[in-house]
Amino acid sequence: KLTLLRPTMIYGFRKDKNVMAIAYFIQRFGFFPIAGSGRGLRQPVHAMDLVEASIQCVDEEVTFGKTYSLGGGEQLSYKHMVERIFRGMDRAPRILQIPLSIYKALVKVALRLRIADGVSVETAQRMNEDLCVDNGPAERDFGYRASRFLQNPEQDLP
Repeated sequence: KLTLLRPTMIYGFRKDKNVMAIAYFIQRFGFFPIAGSGRGLRQPVHAMDLVEASIQCVDEEVTFGKTYSLGGGEQLSYKHMVERIFRGMDRAPRILQIPLSIYKALVKVALRLRIADGVSVETAQRMNEDLCVDNGPAERDFGYRASRFLQNPEQDLP
């Protein structure tokens, strides 16, 4: 009688390591670098939406023995997500788009010099890959309804 929930990028309550890492970089440097166009689609899901989904599944027998991929209430490009973080922090977006090959080289240097934490060449590559899921089965089986990204930025950003 197990239901497995597989969320996409989780954020919320200033505790995550995705959105907050971007926000802290912006706070420290005033800009954010993106590898390539940053066209990869994201579907960030708020931690509270996951709490609610967990509660909804507890007594819903149709969910027993199933796995559900859960995303947020909207899909947006990596670049647009970063722009939304800037706006949520009451800042004008200042995004530096760097060709992927140069970005990867800079990451390698930063890692060797130990001046970058939580950054990888793979992270750079994923900025241009779609990482979204279909919420349809969860919506149908247990009424999952995810919120839009940074619906309440004052609760989720520094």
